[in-house]
Amino acid sequence: MAQVTLTERPALGARVRDIGFWADWAAVIGLAGLVVVFGIASPSFLTLGNIEAMLVSAAILVVLAVGQSFVIATGGIDLSTSTTMTFGAVVIGMLYTHGWPIAAAIAAGVAAAGLAGAASGVLIARGRIPDFVVTLGMFSVTTGLALILSDGKPAEVVSAFLLGLASGSVGPVGYFVIVAAAVAVVAHVVLFHTRFGVHVLATGGNPEGARAMGVRTRRVKLAVYVIAGALSGIAAILLVARLGAAEPAANTTYLLNAIAAVVLGGVALQGGRGSVLGPVVGALLLTALTNGLTLLGVSQFYQPLAVGFVVVAAAPGTDAPSDALLVVDRVAKSFGNVRALRDVSLWLGRGQITALIGDNGAGKSTLVRTLSGVHPPDSGELRFDGTPVRFTSPEEARSAGIETVHQNLALVDDLTVWQNLFLGRERIRRVAGLPLLDRAAMREQAGEMLSRLSVNVPPAWAKVRRLSGGQRQAVAIARAAGWGSKLVIMDEPTAALGVQETARVEELIARLRDEGMAILLISHNFDQVMRLADRVWVMRAGGLAAGRATADTDAQELVALVTGARAD
Repeated sequence: MAQVTLTERPALGARVRDIGFWADWAAVIGLAGLVVVFGIASPSFLTLGNIEAMLVSAAILVVLAVGQSFVIATGGIDLSTSTTMTFGAVVIGMLYTHGWPIAAAIAAGVAAAGLAGAASGVLIARGRIPDFVVTLGMFSVTTGLALILSDGKPAEVVSAFLLGLASGSVGPVGYFVIVAAAVAVVAHVVLFHTRFGVHVLATGGNPEGARAMGVRTRRVKLAVYVIAGALSGIAAILLVARLGAAEPAANTTYLLNAIAAVVLGGVALQGGRGSVLGPVVGALLLTALTNGLTLLGVSQFYQPLAVGFVVVAAAPGTDAPSDALLVVDRVAKSFGNVRALRDVSLWLGRGQITALIGDNGAGKSTLVRTLSGVHPPDSGELRFDGTPVRFTSPEEARSAGIETVHQNLALVDDLTVWQNLFLGRERIRRVAGLPLLDRAAMREQAGEMLSRLSVNVPPAWAKVRRLSGGQRQAVAIARAAGWGSKLVIMDEPTAALGVQETARVEELIARLRDEGMAILLISHNFDQVMRLADRVWVMRAGGLAAGRATADTDAQELVALVTGARAD
């Protein structure tokens, strides 16, 4: 295996062409664009007073988005953050109006929100109930509790401490901004500089592997929901300070915007890739968008449309060219509790060799079986030759023009070459009404199929048992390519071959590409990938780790991407 060098970064041009670049920087690029547009359109947008107002307004959303980031990093989602915040605010208001000191009321509000998060975490981690169902239920529970405790009426909270929190500052920086920044800094340290943070990312990236290495993934799941709940409690403090009251009415805008900020910040919804800075910038972007539209006189009824448009436009997709032969768009597949594919998005070009690489267990075989109709995807979409498809059997995939050369070749030793070429597609002629094999026609066509690809094998009537490993591989490839195929998937086609036979098979693969056929090559041989492929996709832990044009990478970088020594 090639030696891994981690000191060099790819050229800027290569990074810009990479699929992950735009997803990682979407929030920053979007925020910069909004600042320029609104700064030109409205003279008030870049004034010091408006900037301070936007930062204060963004503080609550930042805190909620950071809590949501921990949950999503584990592959979960929390739909109850905004109502948990409301619940915590109502607890603060109720206790304060009943004579509790403000410090005690605040502590109780944060604790109540944290307990709501803990309840969700227990049901998800221990009860193994889907997070969507649990947190949707908790959304209703916390909404109901807030209304019951408050009798549906807001409670005025007149506190010098909260008033100072809302209006005070250190120089030009308000206390709200300081609180949000402190939450973000602590969260960044926890997520990227502690063992717990590593376990959070491992739980989302590969829960089975994490458990095998001793990570207590259930405890991690429980912990992130407690963190999200507690941060909702901190957001409740800011909310009460800003309004001067505890409002029991749920505000779902905070929930939707918190999730949107996380998506804009480049956090992978399937888990395994976290960020704190990204969601913070995403929260600032959404706040700036709403503020700018307000300054321009746009009705608040239209503002959610703009937010939704920005989120969808910035969400990472497939970056597939319009003429791509195959587009895999956010495909997922699970077997029981094991998530074999995690929102995989990639594409294959016409007349190109595309390589798919990854370690054992990365999800390559599951993806191949999904493309070839063995395992229909649970979610996501496949588009083949411009048409959405859903294959439920290998026969459907073959009928569409997708052939697979499996690693075991699917050849029968005691059948002849021509019988293997026509296996499952036998030609029939009727003699006295009896359906008999048209052996002569099949032998003739088999010879034409082999000669067209210049395959050097014994005569078509020879038994496959007599063939060498390279000749067997050539027969399997000729069978896949000989039926009007548009895409041939090859699973480790040279794994068991010697040097000379490998070279012959590689020549055959290149010849198919030159004839305009698309090839998906699964290989552990990175030097072979660099020789043959036009593009390479890297899979890790069931997800897509990176995509590269082979002209923009090398075997050393591919090794680092496969092993995780380098993150994209």
